[in-house]
Amino acid sequence: MENRLNIFQRTVLVWNDMHPYNAVHIVKIQQPLNLPELEIMINSYLEDNQLTGLEIDRRKNRYYYHGGAANLKITALEKSEGTTETLIREVRDQLNQPFNQGGEMTPFRFFVIDQEDSFYLGLVYFHLVAGADSIILLLKDLVNLYLKKSSDRGRELERYPGTYRQLMPFRFHDLIGWLRTFPGQITRMRSSFRPRYSDYSDTENGFHFLSLQASEFISLKKTAALWKVTINDLFLALLLMAISPLAEKRRQSKRRKNISVASIANIRKDLSVDRSRTFSIFLGYFSVSHHVSEETTLGKLAKAINVQTREIKKYRVYLRSILEQYLALPLLSLFSGQRQLKFYPKYYPLWAGITNVNLETIWDEAGDNSPADYIRAVSTGPVCPLVFSFTTVNETLNIGISYRTAVYSAEDIEFITGNFSKYIQTMVTKLK
Repeated sequence: MENRLNIFQRTVLVWNDMHPYNAVHIVKIQQPLNLPELEIMINSYLEDNQLTGLEIDRRKNRYYYHGGAANLKITALEKSEGTTETLIREVRDQLNQPFNQGGEMTPFRFFVIDQEDSFYLGLVYFHLVAGADSIILLLKDLVNLYLKKSSDRGRELERYPGTYRQLMPFRFHDLIGWLRTFPGQITRMRSSFRPRYSDYSDTENGFHFLSLQASEFISLKKTAALWKVTINDLFLALLLMAISPLAEKRRQSKRRKNISVASIANIRKDLSVDRSRTFSIFLGYFSVSHHVSEETTLGKLAKAINVQTREIKKYRVYLRSILEQYLALPLLSLFSGQRQLKFYPKYYPLWAGITNVNLETIWDEAGDNSPADYIRAVSTGPVCPLVFSFTTVNETLNIGISYRTAVYSAEDIEFITGNFSKYIQTMVTKLK
């Protein structure tokens, strides 16, 4: 059986032509590493679930898993530095390393870092094949197999769920909302200050890592509740405040005085897709904008963002991104490589984006405890030059930070994360 690529997958293929569009998940396994056993187990799992032999037919917009031998070799990393430094270097390298799409391929790579009584298992995947929730459940299966909590190598995965057009129910209320809010979206983009790219053809990704302890994350949640905003609203507000000093030139601009950031939205629920069985990717996105004046406080900004996101949720505006992708793909096909690279920064000028996953809501569904540690990262792609990948695990918050080095230097990222942490420490202090 062949299946058509959904519009997000077709868009990922175009993005991947500009820069490898990969994602990385890393889980800590609380048991000594037996590399030969782990390698056999992973290969068997992928083969049993027919997640091998992927062929993508771009002419027909179809894909097919032929199955067959995985033959994957796990890379064992040497800890010449500390564990965190080794992970940062490896994630950066993996985000920049393409998957070979010539013929059939297995769209996964694995690496490990041994810690004697435990180890980190890293999974790198071509983002076209799956979203974060599918990969989290795949890694959960692997962890349970390795810990001998399960002997079941297969979940009867649905690998061909259908396109967005087939799955998305029509709601007249949403259509009215999309039409009503679309002029405002255009206005926000036209008033958004553009990040400066030193070289549009330089798509290299850097990577940084930040972790908030339980006390800091609890303060974050309490503050969000106090201000009557969501955690996602607060993340977006923190990011805008942290970035704002790097966009000071917008204050001299006549028209483009706002900063825009985006949020990825998982749309499985909207499409009534079974998360436990369906192995695929179902993502939309939305953006918010604000001028972030010198007088703007974090609380006022979070509440202003909440006003925007309430309307977005009311009309499910994040689903409108599907239509936007349908419109963008034919336009991109008309442009040369260099003009394609400039398309998004010119017409959709984003400074950053976030992807937010609460691991407990996915991993703990069947009553299993969450792993000791879990880290995520995703390639920036051509749309967003900076991505904060938030992952909640055991009341801590891990943040994988990928960025375009043509827009942000390593010093810029240190500055942004320093501001981010400073605002969180202020929350902690105020709640004491």
